[in-house]
Amino acid sequence: MSYALGIRVEDGLILAADSRTNAGPDHVSAFRKLHVFERPGERLIGLAVIGNLSLAQSLVAVLRGNGAAAGRPKSLATEFMEASSMTDAVRIVGEAVRAVELRDGAALSRHNITFDVTVLAGGQIGKERHRLFQVYPAGNFIEASEDAPYFQIGERKYGKAVLDQTIQARTDLSSAYCAALLSMDATMQNNATVGPPIDILALERDRLRPSIAKRVLDDDQHMADVRRRWSAGIRDLVSVLPEPPGLSARTRTR
Repeated sequence: MSYALGIRVEDGLILAADSRTNAGPDHVSAFRKLHVFERPGERLIGLAVIGNLSLAQSLVAVLRGNGAAAGRPKSLATEFMEASSMTDAVRIVGEAVRAVELRDGAALSRHNITFDVTVLAGGQIGKERHRLFQVYPAGNFIEASEDAPYFQIGERKYGKAVLDQTIQARTDLSSAYCAALLSMDATMQNNATVGPPIDILALERDRLRPSIAKRVLDDDQHMADVRRRWSAGIRDLVSVLPEPPGLSARTRTR
């Protein structure tokens, strides 16, 4: 299992993904699932790709021009980096997904392996507004909106409550960044198959280069501070909630 999320607010975008791909009792492995495609000052696109690891790596290779895609060895990569809008770029991501499925799908099905790769694509091209999309295994996609400003893929349930409680279209980017960390942390605490390091990308509106692009390790001080303050804040809030009828305040644990 994997977990990735994308958040689009007025100030910019956040993309984050765990890096665990195997968590057996005697073997833990990690691979990067968040990939950045950039031409400074012109475009910045982040892709969080989860699912079957070989398919995810094949998809990224096609978009970087390092792998063949159904007779189009590099044209999809060229089209992707020359797309004039995020919609066009994401359409090309969908084409690349279908190209990998066309190449590998039949062989996978003979071994009863389901074609499984899902993508979150977020970024900004030129003066177009920053945008966030989810691309499905069939290559079709949807876009985030004011009513639905975030997407999750993979192991969604544990980290959803944090996002529901904190993310709105007008949430500031710093708060969105912290909420992304907390959502990832809640998921890792509850599912051992989702694990660190966390790769996270923050793009400020119209900046066209990463404001933050880092790998968050177990000993990251900012992550520890966010986790500690969130936990303390929740405890403090619970302690001042209205008293339930019939229960004396003196019996409550402070």
